[in-house]
Amino acid sequence: MTTQSWGYFLPWTQWRQIAHRIYNADGSLAGDVAAFPWDQYSSVKDAATKAQFFIKDFDEAKIGASTLIEEREWRRGTGWFRWLGFIVPKKKRRSLDIHFDDEVGPEKGSWKGGLIGTSIEMLPGESHEQAFRRYCDEEHRSKYRKYRVTFADDRSREVADMTTYMPDERVLPDDYPVYGGYMYLADGKVYHSDWHGVTVAELKRRENFKEIRSCNWRRYNGTNQQIADLAPQ
Repeated sequence: MTTQSWGYFLPWTQWRQIAHRIYNADGSLAGDVAAFPWDQYSSVKDAATKAQFFIKDFDEAKIGASTLIEEREWRRGTGWFRWLGFIVPKKKRRSLDIHFDDEVGPEKGSWKGGLIGTSIEMLPGESHEQAFRRYCDEEHRSKYRKYRVTFADDRSREVADMTTYMPDERVLPDDYPVYGGYMYLADGKVYHSDWHGVTVAELKRRENFKEIRSCNWRRYNGTNQQIADLAPQ
């Protein structure tokens, strides 16, 4: 028995990808891979810096997780109808790529295996941590059952007054950009920022800080255990 089918597409209804950006953990661009073959795309993705977190799995096992932001853009129309892309608004999607250091979920260790990686769509203005926390708050489903994981990052956002340990950190001006995942000295305490793409003035207003300084943790990482515990892995 044979079947015959046919398909078609209308070029004025099609979307073409014009950008596929991969970002480092600090928000800087690692590369635009829209025109890259798979092996070059993978190389850029592997080389990009990732934000690091921990979760507690459904069975309380502590598992590391790394996250990466990818952003894709499309314009309307192909072929003779590419001009539609300058009239119809672009589509843009930011996603958080999540990779776990070990299998996650109730099927780990089985023939099927647990979850190793996934991705979620990001909401406007979300940082790595805000999006990852939202993922952890959701209910997840394996093949046979539902389960939950818990955000369990051991890095405290604040420690005791560190000004005496880090006297050379400069005061940042109000128009200085703030990056998600970076550390700052906020009113003398080490602060691990959830906010990305805001200014120092906005961070002060949102967190009720009076002074924001830089925090070059690499300079002190080997001399102070509190900073070593906070340092990105």
